[in-house]
Amino acid sequence: MARMRNTLLILMPVLALFIVVAGWGGVVPPAGFPTTDQLDMLLQQKRPAEIHEALTGFLHTPTLSGDALRALLNALDEIERRPDTQRRREAVETYRAWLLAIHGYDTAALTIVHRLANDPVPLPTVLQADLALLEATIEQRAGNASAAAAAVARLSGIDVGAAQALQERLTSLTPAPVNRPGSTWLLAAVLWLALLLTPALVMERERRLWLARFPSGHDRTAPYNALRRSPLSVLLATAGGMLVLTLGLPRRLGIGHDLACAILHWLLSYTLALIPVHKLDREVRNALWTLDGFLSAVFRLHLLRALPLAAPLVAFLILRRMAAALPWWGIHAPWAPALAFAALCAAVLLLIPLVLPFLLGMRRIPVETLPRRIRDLPVTFYRWNLFGSGIANAVSFGYLESTHAIAFTGDLLDQSPADDLVAVATHEEAHLVREHLFLYFLAMVNLALLAGCWAALYPAAAGRLLIFGPTVMEGVLLVILWMLANRMFSSMGRRFEFEADAFAAERIGREAYIGVLTRLTRANFMPVRIREGDEAPGIHPSLAERRRALRARDGSVFEPHGPPPAEMILSLWRSRLALEWSRGETEAIHLCALDDDPPDDVPAMPRLQAIARRQAAFGAECLIPSDGAGLEILECAQKAIVKTAEPPIPVDRVCALCSGGMREALAPEPHTWSGTTTGCRLCKGI
Repeated sequence: MARMRNTLLILMPVLALFIVVAGWGGVVPPAGFPTTDQLDMLLQQKRPAEIHEALTGFLHTPTLSGDALRALLNALDEIERRPDTQRRREAVETYRAWLLAIHGYDTAALTIVHRLANDPVPLPTVLQADLALLEATIEQRAGNASAAAAAVARLSGIDVGAAQALQERLTSLTPAPVNRPGSTWLLAAVLWLALLLTPALVMERERRLWLARFPSGHDRTAPYNALRRSPLSVLLATAGGMLVLTLGLPRRLGIGHDLACAILHWLLSYTLALIPVHKLDREVRNALWTLDGFLSAVFRLHLLRALPLAAPLVAFLILRRMAAALPWWGIHAPWAPALAFAALCAAVLLLIPLVLPFLLGMRRIPVETLPRRIRDLPVTFYRWNLFGSGIANAVSFGYLESTHAIAFTGDLLDQSPADDLVAVATHEEAHLVREHLFLYFLAMVNLALLAGCWAALYPAAAGRLLIFGPTVMEGVLLVILWMLANRMFSSMGRRFEFEADAFAAERIGREAYIGVLTRLTRANFMPVRIREGDEAPGIHPSLAERRRALRARDGSVFEPHGPPPAEMILSLWRSRLALEWSRGETEAIHLCALDDDPPDDVPAMPRLQAIARRQAAFGAECLIPSDGAGLEILECAQKAIVKTAEPPIPVDRVCALCSGGMREALAPEPHTWSGTTTGCRLCKGI
């Protein structure tokens, strides 16, 4: 962790320095850029759009780069300062307004247009036509039809032909209303209602099919969690919202604000789709929470997962407002918005732990009500009530030490013994003291700095992104980058979970901590292992992976591929006990040794491994310490099955024969056997 932290800390100033160096250049105009005199001549002879075409022709590029725009703006300032005719100033101002408008700075462009319109010196007819066209286009884009019509009327008094051309241009910008039949309103309403209810109907069908496939009495844990992780309801609600927006259903019903209606549709449609999920959850897990409690918990959990995304989103929106209020800010100083994006992301991330308890409905826990062993931890403890959910879990948050906090769900606090609570708190403490959350923070800030590097290298494209939003290609790239970042954070999270488990196991004891994990897995109705080919939900590995990782730190792990048939185990031991009754203990032990006995010329370690593999084949979980000092059977499936036999089978005799057979198979090297609650141990020596 120290290496990762140092790498991320070193990377931050390196990226920041790169942004400053990359954004400080551009003083020299790019190759092929016209001289100031050539640009002055273009302003005198051509209209704004023609000037732009000439510039891109000089540079042999379809658009102007950041360096070209910076050189152009500097040249316009120099031309405007020349002590020459009024005509030059008007041409520069007209082209500057046109340039602002095509880059999305409509307010600044209108300010110039209005200033020129009120100039006491009459403008040439060509400039008036250009300004009227510019004003009408901007007003039309803003939805101010009356202001656009006023611009056309003002031009008609000067140049009727230009006014007619402008009117035709505005007509082409505004689609003519289409006369629709009277049934359009009804069809739109029916279609919208169908899109609204489809996710709920599909999820209700999925619920019934699932219950028919996994009726009561089956092992429902893994199938239920697979269904719970399914994004089907989210995808259906999202597809419905996009169709509402694409088809313009609100507008067809006489409702404005298509985007707001699409978002509202998604919220309502997804909420309805959660109703069958709530019914299934109550039936399968016997959860007691009400529908409103379930919905509140689901949306709050979504909020918890989405909060890190709030940092780049808030930073983008703030920079968008700044860019609109400060035209050409990103062109003259590309390093400034690039660094500001990373700084704003960091500020929002640091603010999240302060508002998280309020957003999720947590409340502080008095330290004296907690177990004594965790009272002195330098963190703030919270209670997170998810009434009737049956969820027993905890979460840690806070990137800096001053904001470190641990929140326990109400079910974990109320239903878990003190030892389990201490074990969970120790796991969460590991995330804080090992700086896992701080590493997340550093990684996200570095990603923001990488985005800033792109903005410093391509300021014109970054400016267009801030003002107009992403293009289709940029949107695809953003989705791909988000998926890659999500994969990176998931990989980091899984690594951090294993490290936190190791930290807690050292404090609590390996098998004691594994017992806590097992109880929490059962309490939360989670599968012991994820089926092959399925990914673990989120960043948390399955219980089987966590147990294997903890035990593998101490030696070689041997695990079963599946539970053995109970009938076969019982038949095997009844026959062995019958042999003991008829021929004696020595013969029965010798028979057991024949099953375990490897060839005589095999060294001691392979002998232990052979016995461990055979025990694993019968459903046991085994561990051979790294020093090869013996064999530990952690979970003996044979012992567990024999304990439930009807008629009863003496477990002590089973252990005596089994241990005797293993020791005989390991001869001539002596081993001592000792039983445990769930298994046994073989140690070298007598």
